[in-house]
Amino acid sequence: MACPAKDLTSFAKTFTGVLGVSAVHLETGEQVAYNSDHPLLTASTFKSILLVSLLEMVDVQKLSLDDRITFTATKRVAGSGVLKLMRSDTEVSIGDLAVLMITISDNTASQMLFDVVGHDRIQHTIDRLGLTRTRIPLSPKEMLLGIVGLDASMGPVAFDLSMERLLNREYDFESRAYSSEGNISTPADMCRLFRRIHNNEVLSCESKRTFLDIHKGQQLRTVIPHRLPAGTVCAHKTGQFELVSCDVGIVYSRHGPYAIALMANGARGDRIEVNAALAALSRRVFDEFNGPEA
Repeated sequence: MACPAKDLTSFAKTFTGVLGVSAVHLETGEQVAYNSDHPLLTASTFKSILLVSLLEMVDVQKLSLDDRITFTATKRVAGSGVLKLMRSDTEVSIGDLAVLMITISDNTASQMLFDVVGHDRIQHTIDRLGLTRTRIPLSPKEMLLGIVGLDASMGPVAFDLSMERLLNREYDFESRAYSSEGNISTPADMCRLFRRIHNNEVLSCESKRTFLDIHKGQQLRTVIPHRLPAGTVCAHKTGQFELVSCDVGIVYSRHGPYAIALMANGARGDRIEVNAALAALSRRVFDEFNGPEA
């Protein structure tokens, strides 16, 4: 193990909430781990799995990234993203929806792609990747509505109510979205996902490049990349809602790439402070693989 257990344990004691860490150097196999097999809520990091499922369908020619889907007001999902603000009846390509889903975690784009892929295909991807402790029972819309104590059976009114509750920070911590029946994974599973992508074990060469290029375009950069040296390329996916903060992906460091997953649940306090703590941990992992002077 590259990082001494006591080092991570000491850091975890200063952290409010449950912390899970996994990092694997993709050339040497060196590892950093703390609570790496502990099941934790994924927040929006599960969208990386959804993208794999989508690209698997592209690889078997069941769809094309150039195919277009019509966005309508009935498809709106509250929370992060811009598509919910667009005019109804706007046509958007599947490829552009994928970019929105990953780079700004657009919930409406994510739901539209989830509807294309479906639960069964996502479960097939999870099984194929060997993500044995990962479960994604909730769609993006179901997860978002659950966070604020609503559900999709309410119809179109649920969108306006969820927007209002998010604005007022009215969360339902007893909901399924916050429970072990929500979208769950482990840091080790999320690292395995990115390691298998990197090792060409899952997608065609073209789809692998698409997957990584989209993740390299990530616009939300307050965790994994935040304290890394200038110019460090990261292909990653963030995930955050109240009490949950995660970031997973690949860091392309001077001494070789490594997969990393940082997952925090029950992280009470100011989100900026939580992300700053995780960013410091990301730098600590970077230094383990590269040395503190890198």
